[in-house]
Amino acid sequence: MIRSMTGFARVERQYEFGRLSWEMRSVNHRYLEFGLRLPEEFRPLEADIRTALGQYLSRGKIDASLRFHEAAGAAGSGLELNLPLARELLSVQADLAKLAEHITVFTEITLNDHRREDFIKFETEIRRYDAVQECHLVSGGY
Repeated sequence: MIRSMTGFARVERQYEFGRLSWEMRSVNHRYLEFGLRLPEEFRPLEADIRTALGQYLSRGKIDASLRFHEAAGAAGSGLELNLPLARELLSVQADLAKLAEHITVFTEITLNDHRREDFIKFETEIRRYDAVQECHLVSGGY
């Protein structure tokens, strides 16, 4: 069997829910690099697909595309929005967002140098981050 990093493959399967078509291209590359295009419905599987491909591939630049054509009358085609549940989920999300506004995180950072100018330099750099609201110098006996 010839082993090459350059290749093309296409496979198509029909299922009761629809038709799936995979198309893969590969070219020589020093490392393993994936380009993966998936329909929105399959995005949650991206990490698992990358892991599965990585078990069989060690090098090459791989471009893989999945196409999905839903079958007419498939189970998912008659979906209806559960409006009361959607409203409840949005309400819970809003409550979580409000809660997140009140979360405070404290952390201790020890500087290698204990001079005042080192602290001022550190404080100047850390204040560039919008999420940092306060920065205090605490010193004394250890």
